[in-house]
Amino acid sequence: MFNGKICVQCGKNNVIADFLCNECYLKEHPLIESEKSVEIDACKQCGAVELAHQWYTDAFEDSTHDILKKAVARKILKSWKFTVRPIQVTVKTLDIIQYPAELRPSSLHFSIIIQSSSPLIPPELFESRELSAKIHWITCPSCINDKSAKYESKLQIRNYNEMDHHLTTKDIVDFVLNSLRSISSNDEPHKVIVEVKEVKNGVDFLFRNRNVAPQIITYFEQEYPVLVKQTTEFMGFDKSKTKPYPGRNVVLVSFPPYKKGDLVQYDHQIYQILEFRGKKVILWSFDQNQPQTFFSSILWNKKFKRLAHYEESTRFQIINEEKGDILQIMDLDTFNYYYLPKNWVPDKTTDNAFSGFLWKKNVFPSHLS
Repeated sequence: MFNGKICVQCGKNNVIADFLCNECYLKEHPLIESEKSVEIDACKQCGAVELAHQWYTDAFEDSTHDILKKAVARKILKSWKFTVRPIQVTVKTLDIIQYPAELRPSSLHFSIIIQSSSPLIPPELFESRELSAKIHWITCPSCINDKSAKYESKLQIRNYNEMDHHLTTKDIVDFVLNSLRSISSNDEPHKVIVEVKEVKNGVDFLFRNRNVAPQIITYFEQEYPVLVKQTTEFMGFDKSKTKPYPGRNVVLVSFPPYKKGDLVQYDHQIYQILEFRGKKVILWSFDQNQPQTFFSSILWNKKFKRLAHYEESTRFQIINEEKGDILQIMDLDTFNYYYLPKNWVPDKTTDNAFSGFLWKKNVFPSHLS
């Protein structure tokens, strides 16, 4: 029953009952008795989302987010307690939250409108909320059945987060998916993947086809200075107990434990790593006083190693020229003096100051651009 046109508490003119507007009425008669955190089930293999015991693919790719919205609304209706049973829960807006370093989206941010039904008040009584839902990544029944079939090849990617590229697991997954698209011209590369497993220092890909893992090697070698090792995984013997089954192809792709700017030693000479360029690495030779190009395989040579215990990013100031081509320089942090060949100073300096390294009382200017 309507008792007036103006709310006695806030003065608004959208009175619905007891001289109160929608907002003020809800303060005295809340719709929600108790609420629980919302969690949506999604398949970590195929990306399908569970809704009413059915699994729907492409829910994350759908620009309308229709399945995700319905899944959120259903979870709220099933798990929350209401003073008056809602006739409808509508998800108005929904955003998928995924941080750069994450392999998969972690949560959903959404706004809802809860519309109530009661014989005492009109049906337009509603409550709005902004909430977040956690995505619970599991394996859907379809993918569980697929996994019952043994994988035929394995791709192991290691140490990519130690590189100067600052690669994340998601970057590696995207790179592998794009490589699969190039190999097969297939817009659904996930269909050849049995499982993607995150491990302590990398990620593993299990494939249905035994030739997939070896084919991806080329794409990594063209883009990154990686070390590749191929082995065969024993699969057991056949029924005769004498003839082994064809082994699985296992490919290990390792990124070097170096980053751009590192000071390294190779064959008794000192270098600075300037750039990784696919199968090549550009080093600054202090002996030759110029950049030199090597195949990236040098990074795995036993004679190639990062110098230990050197001070990075030290600033030096040129003080004066000594006899010949020797410069006197000063460490701007410690004010200690050192001497340096004049032709070692980088071409670009600011106020006769430059960055460099200090190792065993020797100064090595940085030649990073």
